[in-house]
Amino acid sequence: MDIEKFQDKWLFQDHTKSEIKNWVKQLEYFYFIRAWGGHSNDGDSFTATFSYSSSDNLIDTLNKLGVQINILPADTPRPIAGVSYTGEEFWKFKWSVNRFPDLEQPGRATINSFPCHIY
Repeated sequence: MDIEKFQDKWLFQDHTKSEIKNWVKQLEYFYFIRAWGGHSNDGDSFTATFSYSSSDNLIDTLNKLGVQINILPADTPRPIAGVSYTGEEFWKFKWSVNRFPDLEQPGRATINSFPCHIY
């Protein structure tokens, strides 16, 4: 498999090699993603993935991270495919966890004073 190679100048533009090496040694659950750049102000990020076996397990895991998850009422309005919405209307919708439609996606949150997006 031919893996695209990136120049060190691009890879280490915002963070030194030693910074990234230290992150690799310290991070247990997160991994570093270098932004491609030029795409809607994308930036470098850290990503974590974890599995969960049930809605209770998901809620418990997020609570341990200090993230509260909301329960959505059954009558929560949902966007309808094929219907046009203004931006203002669209952003009023609450988004659910795919596997558990009664749980709201946390979205923007803060973990240990760091801003995060949780999906």
